[in-house]
Amino acid sequence: MQAGELNVSAVQAHAVARNNRIASELLLLAYRNNRASVLVNLAATVGVAIAFSGQGQVWPWLWLGIVLCISLLRLGLDLAFSRQFGTGALLTSTQRLRWQRPYEVGLVLGALMWVVLVWTQLDKQPAEGQFVMLIVVSALAGGATGVLAPLLGVGRIYIGLLLVPACLKLYWLPHSEPVLATLGLIFFVVMLVGHKNNHKIVVRSIALQEENTDLVARLTQHNHEVEALNASLEKRVAERTEALQTMAHRDALTGLFNRRGLQRWMDERILQASPEGIAVLFLDLDRFKQINDGLGHDLGDRVLQEIARCFEVRMPADAVVARWGGDEFVVAIPLLPDDADRGMRLAMTLRERVMAPLQVDDELLHVGVSIGVARFPRDGKTPSDLIRAADLAATEVKRSGRGHILAYHELLSRVQRRRLEISQALRDATVDGSLSVVYQPIVDASSGEVAALEALLRWEHAVLGVIRPEEFIPIAEDSDRIVELGEWVLKRACTDAMVWGAGHDAPAVALNVSIRQLLVAGFADMVAEALATAGLPAARLDIEVTESIFGEQHTTPALETLVRLRKLGVRVHVDDFGTGYSSLSRLHEFPLDALKIDRSFVHAIHGHGHAIIEGAILIARRFGLRVIAEGVENFEQAAVLQSLGVDLLQGHALGEASAAPRIEAVDPVWVASGAKASA
Repeated sequence: MQAGELNVSAVQAHAVARNNRIASELLLLAYRNNRASVLVNLAATVGVAIAFSGQGQVWPWLWLGIVLCISLLRLGLDLAFSRQFGTGALLTSTQRLRWQRPYEVGLVLGALMWVVLVWTQLDKQPAEGQFVMLIVVSALAGGATGVLAPLLGVGRIYIGLLLVPACLKLYWLPHSEPVLATLGLIFFVVMLVGHKNNHKIVVRSIALQEENTDLVARLTQHNHEVEALNASLEKRVAERTEALQTMAHRDALTGLFNRRGLQRWMDERILQASPEGIAVLFLDLDRFKQINDGLGHDLGDRVLQEIARCFEVRMPADAVVARWGGDEFVVAIPLLPDDADRGMRLAMTLRERVMAPLQVDDELLHVGVSIGVARFPRDGKTPSDLIRAADLAATEVKRSGRGHILAYHELLSRVQRRRLEISQALRDATVDGSLSVVYQPIVDASSGEVAALEALLRWEHAVLGVIRPEEFIPIAEDSDRIVELGEWVLKRACTDAMVWGAGHDAPAVALNVSIRQLLVAGFADMVAEALATAGLPAARLDIEVTESIFGEQHTTPALETLVRLRKLGVRVHVDDFGTGYSSLSRLHEFPLDALKIDRSFVHAIHGHGHAIIEGAILIARRFGLRVIAEGVENFEQAAVLQSLGVDLLQGHALGEASAAPRIEAVDPVWVASGAKASA
């Protein structure tokens, strides 16, 4: 016989022996559970017999006697088995067959007694009695899923005998219970699944125990192998522990410290910090989301890896850089007695590097970074306080224009608290009565007639007081509350506009709309509903949008919404024209009616603003658009604007914003002086 054949035979013999041990353990476990099973069954039998004996019937005691006899036989079998084999014997296949069959017969007989009870007595009992029988039978079946887990076949039979006849009987009762019977059958299937799963768990547990026993035996026979294995395992554990520590403290993408690693580094350095302390830099990349969205996350990951490498190269030996998350990094650097500005200089170095063009694959990218700087112990006593302070400073840089470096100061915390209070108050602003709308006239530059009134939102909070739009609108934009606020103003403005007149000749109402509102699915439908509810013609609603609609990431959804609004009859104006995106090449793509020149150019009308306004008017005429100028503070400005060809004027000189605005025409005294003013 060949060596290979010997190995196969040895493996087969080992498998047979292993299966025999598992089968033996299963029968031993079944007998260990048998006593508890018999006693529970007997207790249930006595309970049922007592429950029904009060009706003056003999059958409960006769039935109890038979069950008692079967139970005694089963207990006697259990005792005989325990005396012969104890709890740890290894049974041969013949012994298993000899002792398993009586066990199964006793179990089935016990189940059949419940079949007899249910089949002969269930329909003779009142509803309460039927309920008792079914509860007891279901409880015994449920318990069997665990107690009979060692023996799969007889366990299924036992559960089936308890539940299936009872369910069938429920179908055949004079007042059948089909729903209860069907639920019982479903319960039966669930129990079979549970019983099978329990059986698998028991088999796996015994198999694992056998494997452990074999392993211990083999290790005991080969002590030198055990020692070598232990040494190998210890080495692997040490290597694995070191690897896990590295993984726990390092960012998987960049290899830099992660938050946990940075925390540990800072904890150690803070304890050793000199009086000069430590500087913490919070770096938030600019325009990274556009790279991720436009060029893909794979390239975005490579950008982060390249920037991380650049940071590491420029990091002093005693400093550390960590990836905080996403496109955010944190740098910590000890300050020196003769160099307290060390952190700020490092921030400028890193900023210059990130601001430089970055070549990744075939793409030349311009990223940029906003940096906040905090110092220990002045701005925080713990790592988390320091990082939070630097984060606040970086957030302020982001909010106020990006690309700069800002040192933390206490005012930032107060500003942050104020923004949080406003953000929380915004949640109830549309329902607590604190909002109001005022309207400012927009007049015809030649006739002084009121062509429209712009709706301006005002907010007076019960606790925070009067909150200016320039303060709460950006917060609403950041928290997405702007959509709810915009819907509230839209409905209110449409309703108020009907007070000014019901005809198409009545003044229109102009409404500022955020890009976030335009990107909400169904915004055009919401506008149509608000118009229909108020009864306001669509031609009397002017929607004012900023030049952000021309951004590449917004083009398609914004354009679709604006096209739908134009189909309704709503007019679309571009607000603050000339202050945002370079949008001249995009004007022809959008359905627009007018350009609104920003107030900053009107205020500078006697300087550079004059040429800008002239250019805007030429552009508007080229595209067939009207021109509106806002921020008109005096008639001299109005005269110059009218002479240049501006169609509509808006500002304090022509009417203040009011909850009950005047809609009568304004005397166009500026027209007479237009020639003189323009000269």
